[in-house]
Amino acid sequence: MKKPHCFWQTELALEESEARLRALVEASPLGIVIMGLDGQPIFYNPKCEELHGISFDKAGNRGWEQAVHPDDRERVAESWYAAARARRSWSAVYRFLHADGRVVWVIGRTAPIFVRDKHIGFVGTLEDITEQKEAEAERERLLEREQAARRQAEGATLLRDNTLASVAHELRTPLQAIAMSVEALRMTTLPADEQAGNLLAVVQRNVWKMRRLVEDLLDISCIEAGTFEIRPQQMSIYPLLDETLETFAPKAAEVGIAFRCEAAEGLPRVSADRERLAQVLANLVDNALKFTPRGGRVTVRAQPFDGQVSISVEDTGPGIPAELASTVFDAFWQADRTTRSGAGLGLGIVKGIVEAHGGAIWVESNGGARFRFTLPCGQRQ
Repeated sequence: MKKPHCFWQTELALEESEARLRALVEASPLGIVIMGLDGQPIFYNPKCEELHGISFDKAGNRGWEQAVHPDDRERVAESWYAAARARRSWSAVYRFLHADGRVVWVIGRTAPIFVRDKHIGFVGTLEDITEQKEAEAERERLLEREQAARRQAEGATLLRDNTLASVAHELRTPLQAIAMSVEALRMTTLPADEQAGNLLAVVQRNVWKMRRLVEDLLDISCIEAGTFEIRPQQMSIYPLLDETLETFAPKAAEVGIAFRCEAAEGLPRVSADRERLAQVLANLVDNALKFTPRGGRVTVRAQPFDGQVSISVEDTGPGIPAELASTVFDAFWQADRTTRSGAGLGLGIVKGIVEAHGGAIWVESNGGARFRFTLPCGQRQ
């Protein structure tokens, strides 16, 4: 029995509609997936397989959650299943892992499928936005680099301003003293008398201060530029401590401060630039004497520490607040900025010298200040 003509027309229309739909699905620039009521895929179109890097047949029963990037998996699954239970549409931006290991960014969207009010599953799409995300990430990297460069430029400007201000202040006083001494020498009738000798001593002392400031500026400039160099050699700590005691004991006695150097027996030799190491000790001891009141103590100690030699300079002064401990080694840092005593370069130079030796330096405060630094060991004595 032949089928009625209207039936053949309806069947043909249905086949044509299916063919159009199949062509649309296969040519779609979006990944298309059909899922059952349990949310598991039952169909991928070619674009979906391309995005995943694996065919639907090879994917087998692997749940879509396993393809989602581990960092996004919980968030995506929680939001999708909540939408599925409510039978409503869903969308999210997330990453999944391509079969070759690449990370693919997508916008995932799903909607429930109903036939005569009966819920039979879900249809979903995947839109590849990897290039967009990579472009956004590149813009963020460029912005971060620009901001870092701006901060560096601002820091350099601030450093320059601080340098100019400090140099101007530090040079003003000795230059004024020199000018006054030279003027007094010019007016005196007896250049060789005691007054002239005293004035020349003032000139000499202030010239030394200016030379020391210029040397400090050159040191901190090299440290900041990463070009600071040392000339290490195998040396014993003991003679250097004796020299430090000999140099500073008279000054300490003059201001009523007890000063001593202590060292453990059998300390190994260290690999160090003797002149630079003496500069470190001189700076730390001079600071300790400056901030220790009359009747106080300043002690230099050398001892083994974690396979290295540790040298500390301790005082019984006011100490350093914990919140400032990380900034004391910054260039131009000053304990008392109201007096502007010194350019604030010393501790920055000390840190640069210690680190150039491969050591570390830090400050502790417990009823006073203790600056402690380490030096790598050489041969044992």
